[in-house]
Amino acid sequence: MSDDWQRHLERWADAGVIDTDTVERVRTFERSHPHDERLSWPIRLALVFGAVALGAGVLLFVSAHWDGLPPASRFSLVLLLTAVFHVGGGAASSRQPALATALHAIGTLALGASIFLTGQIFHLDERWPAGFMLWALGAVIAWLLLRDLPQCGLSALLVPLWLSTEWVDATAALSALTRDSSRVLAVGLFLTSLSYFTCLGHRTARPRLERYRSLLVRIGTIALVPTAALLAVIAYDIPGERNLLSERMGPALHSAGCLVALVLPLGLSIVTRRRHAWIFGVAVAWVIMLWPMSALGALAPFGWWALGSIGLVGWGLMDSRTERINMGAVVFGSSVLAFYFSQVMDKLGRSASLIVVG
Repeated sequence: MSDDWQRHLERWADAGVIDTDTVERVRTFERSHPHDERLSWPIRLALVFGAVALGAGVLLFVSAHWDGLPPASRFSLVLLLTAVFHVGGGAASSRQPALATALHAIGTLALGASIFLTGQIFHLDERWPAGFMLWALGAVIAWLLLRDLPQCGLSALLVPLWLSTEWVDATAALSALTRDSSRVLAVGLFLTSLSYFTCLGHRTARPRLERYRSLLVRIGTIALVPTAALLAVIAYDIPGERNLLSERMGPALHSAGCLVALVLPLGLSIVTRRRHAWIFGVAVAWVIMLWPMSALGALAPFGWWALGSIGLVGWGLMDSRTERINMGAVVFGSSVLAFYFSQVMDKLGRSASLIVVG
């Protein structure tokens, strides 16, 4: 324990805030449990910058000498590139845990480069989403073994990326990568971002999982706005394209894509929120109703997005989560601005509309 912390404890005891027995119990507990010293922000910044610089330097060195290496040397270099960082992380884990975490993160990133470079070396004629599948599998295995935040974040990014590439490849093979198939992809990405963004709620009975959920909330915060914009654009119905999906893609592939896009984010919400996941089911129903809203007129989608933003604010008030309240306000303001520029601005004229905005 630091001396400053003990001074505060003595100050509370002198003021009568806590009694002597409580002071002794706190001291006994702290002596039996080593204090978790968190890294200061300069050390964190140095580790992040060092990891980026190290990874970039290795990749530049490999690319500079790649053409002059025979295939056997290339493959050996690829294997070494993947193994050396994880071996270094394992060696540093006992004395420098933060450095070990950074090295393991570089190793998982190098795994992706190694997978695709191996395909280039041996001219493997394979489905390109399989590379993302192996990369995501490696990140998940690393997270299960190491239980650190970078591996969790990489897994949370790579698994949706792999599923997205599988969908793009499946629809492109049928020449069906149109607005209809893009809607399924947009729904899956939006609901995945929303499940990350809302995975923190009432206090969990397993506090050690809170740091993973907090990381998912940060990822969801970054991804929710662009995925919501993508969903808003693609969900807007265009006459003459409604039956294109069933004609070119087929109901089996369509049903499989919708099942993955809707059920997997809902399952993640059930795992993280348990009995409080019912409200995510309401969000899934809200997304499904976006398509009928387009058939009700040009104003209905804007009202539906405004209603969804109000629901997100209410969800934040229910769980006392300020990030949802702020995000709901952002979505509501964006809906109002989109309505103004798409519906009102054309009727007022360019100069008058800009004056009103000003």
